[in-house]
Amino acid sequence: MKKDTVIITRAEYAHLNKAANAAVEHACELFKAAWLVDDLKARIAELEAERDAWFSTYQNLKERTDNYNFLLYKTREQEKEIYRLVEKIN
Repeated sequence: MKKDTVIITRAEYAHLNKAANAAVEHACELFKAAWLVDDLKARIAELEAERDAWFSTYQNLKERTDNYNFLLYKTREQEKEIYRLVEKIN
């Protein structure tokens, strides 16, 4: 039975160990980057939800303001008509 044994020098072992450690560190950095991406995606979703809520509130207020301006315009028209009728009566 033949044994598959590889003999390497200390320098080769140190080099392989350094390469393995670098690979592990790189993998850790990739995991951290993936977590950051997930965190950023979650934050973007939060900001988009806040933006949508703000826009909804803005549209509601704009609609109410437009309605108020329209009612104010109609009230002024009616007021002018009343003054005109009062002048005719007098």
